[in-house]
Amino acid sequence: MTISALSYNVLYDGLETVAVEWPERVDDVAALIDVHEPVLVGLQECWMGQAGDLRERLPGYDWFGENRDIGEHTPIGVRRDAATIVDTETFWLAPDRTDRRPAWDATLPRLATHVTVEHSSTGDRLEHYNVHLDVDGPRARVESARILRDQFLQHDAPVVLTGDCNCRPDSAAYDVLTDALADTRTTAAITHGPVETYHGYDRPKAKRIDYVFASPTLDPHAHAVQTDMAPNWLSSSDHWPVLTRFEPRG
Repeated sequence: MTISALSYNVLYDGLETVAVEWPERVDDVAALIDVHEPVLVGLQECWMGQAGDLRERLPGYDWFGENRDIGEHTPIGVRRDAATIVDTETFWLAPDRTDRRPAWDATLPRLATHVTVEHSSTGDRLEHYNVHLDVDGPRARVESARILRDQFLQHDAPVVLTGDCNCRPDSAAYDVLTDALADTRTTAAITHGPVETYHGYDRPKAKRIDYVFASPTLDPHAHAVQTDMAPNWLSSSDHWPVLTRFEPRG
């Protein structure tokens, strides 16, 4: 099953500091996705209005994502010519998965978006999860990772996780996630771009917190941190998108 997955924190509209405002960068965000043609897209820091703007500009994608009560959600896009969404699910990262309140030491309520997709040419199924883990709560990140890990292990089909996990590779949350899935940067045959994914337009502050994780049954051929620039020579977000391409095994 040849497939590709992109994780992209697009930066909240209205909270830009160094970046230009959303109306001036939305075309660049959409063009980046369109040029790289990922089959699976997981977005973070995406207000509902931003999602609508991207839907209009990316008509080749079907989208699923529910409101997180504060306007932001973590939508998943699936390229219609390559795969079909056959099932969807949203659950909150909390002891009670229906509880929309912040859990543990999280500042905000956090959710997981999950779609089951069927590959158009092979009929193979794949489970795609997309998350934005809490920025302030280390316990919330670890507990959320445990919920996700336990969910991944229930699937027979391969799993892909995209997300701004707000944790680095030496963290406890990362260790939990990699109990079930592989960090595709460490397993891909080809890697391209910087290690860091969040740059904040300030190189000394850059850090690696955005990921594409995948089941060991998937074969990551290439992993790239896409440092595409807009015409103003700035990135269209304070995060660079992360792209992994998978190839069939054998």
